[in-house]
Amino acid sequence: MQDCPYYVRAELLGDKLARNLPDFKIHKIVKTTAEWPEWLCEICEANGWKHEQSPIIWRELVDRGGKGVLIGGSNEFEEYAYGYYGVTIDLDGKSMKIIAYENQTTKIELDEEERERIRNEKFIKVCITNASSPVCFSLVDSLLSGKIFGKEKISLCLLDCDPAQTAELQYIAENIQNMAYGLLYLNVFVTSDCEKAFKGSRIIIFLDEVERKEEEKVHRWTERNAVLFGFYGTTLLKVAKSDTLLLVAGNNYMCLNMSILNEIVSHISSRNIIGVSKVIENQAKSVLAEKLPASSCSIDNVVILGSISNDYLIELDKTLVREFDCAVVGPATFSQPLNDIFHQQSWLKKEYVNEVSSRKHVNEMNLRHPTYHLIGHAITTTLNYWWNGLSSNAIFSATLISNGWYGVPEGIAFSFPVAFYLPLAYSVIENLSISENCREDMDLIIENLVKDRALFVVKDGKLISKVVSVESLPESEETDYSAFMSSRTPSSQRSDVLSFLLEEMVEEQEALERRRTKMSISSMPRGSLDSEHDLELENLDAIMPEEEVEEEISETALNTEDIEIEDNNNNPPAEETEQ
Repeated sequence: MQDCPYYVRAELLGDKLARNLPDFKIHKIVKTTAEWPEWLCEICEANGWKHEQSPIIWRELVDRGGKGVLIGGSNEFEEYAYGYYGVTIDLDGKSMKIIAYENQTTKIELDEEERERIRNEKFIKVCITNASSPVCFSLVDSLLSGKIFGKEKISLCLLDCDPAQTAELQYIAENIQNMAYGLLYLNVFVTSDCEKAFKGSRIIIFLDEVERKEEEKVHRWTERNAVLFGFYGTTLLKVAKSDTLLLVAGNNYMCLNMSILNEIVSHISSRNIIGVSKVIENQAKSVLAEKLPASSCSIDNVVILGSISNDYLIELDKTLVREFDCAVVGPATFSQPLNDIFHQQSWLKKEYVNEVSSRKHVNEMNLRHPTYHLIGHAITTTLNYWWNGLSSNAIFSATLISNGWYGVPEGIAFSFPVAFYLPLAYSVIENLSISENCREDMDLIIENLVKDRALFVVKDGKLISKVVSVESLPESEETDYSAFMSSRTPSSQRSDVLSFLLEEMVEEQEALERRRTKMSISSMPRGSLDSEHDLELENLDAIMPEEEVEEEISETALNTEDIEIEDNNNNPPAEETEQ
């Protein structure tokens, strides 16, 4: 420890031994007062030692980094030196304190010089959340090989909020370092602390997927997604720079998560938050290429509108096809509108979207594992277009925070057609011709996104959930989410989101009561079926229609009669059994 007088004594004794013994080597590790406890705990745990005071001294038997044997503190080291070499040191307490102060001052100066050196050395810090996901490993080559960032050095940080995943992240980090990428700056940093991970990051890639638990209600699943990204947003608000780029990937509630981040992290521009829509876009190209037939890479300008997590539309108004085998032939750059060469409009309207939606699941069933590389490729392609821009006028799909485009309310995340015309810049293509039916579908998607967003409010940089259980919901509870709705949506079409949840849960309870009632009827003895008082038919009418009740009673009576006949055939009368 830098200001420890006993460290001074041990240091000077070590220097004396090194000067007088040609084969005696000494290596010093200086830690600040703040760093010392954690470092001591780690070194003792790694070697199986027990030690509490500064300094700690050990002997390494072969070379530095080999197996270590603990000597102890300053007193034990002096005994060791005197016993083996007959060397001692004479130093009074006052001199020890003076030198300790000098050590402390020198340590502060050296640390500041190192920080200055790091600040002056150019590198890009990229942080990946939920880095224990297999998708993370599929991103590494593109991030560290120069395909995206050119010759820039990359400082890679792997984050998983679950401390139990730290060991797995260490294995991933070791594998990355074993690849010996020339653009990797220092070592891969592994942590479960969001503040350490986000601090200084230029790009943060969110790979979080909150899986739905078995029999979990949809609104509870929604809440768990929102709470996680609310936590991320609060942390970003503390430590992130205003130029940080946030790239959000995932299949579940991506639009909701982006909207929450945008509202909490107010100092980061909404243009610095992008969601990956290219997974669906690439699948749409693949399905269309099989039908033409053509190569999927020769199809451009396929647009995804909506929420890739739930409902989306595929717009082919500006789709172009290159290198298509037909009567009109041109150079490799020559393209033709899809509508001029493909005439199966009924397939496009009825079957196309369903085939695209099922493509991912079919691939996963055939591969017997999720399509990690498909997701990784979509992420790196989107990041490459965003970071470097494109000279062409090609149209791509990306989920953005709306600025009122296509009637989507401001602050709601939605997948739009975009052109990445310059590095770190994009423009939304606003001249797509949208049919009336497509417009109605878009309005439904927007309304669902608004309902999800209205379940949560942000107050003082923190997320507050409005999701409540049916038992704790007051009758007068209401939620006003009209501020999120577009002016094009009539107020008569809006419904209260909490009433929607209440109706959903009440319907589930009614279904449960119906099942219980049917079970109780079928288990009653035949004699009680004639008792109107026992069955309480006046209460059953409120749960089941009268016709269903009569049918259920008659069916149960027949079943009960069959059982009694079978019993009479197989079992003796009760009196004979007693005899």
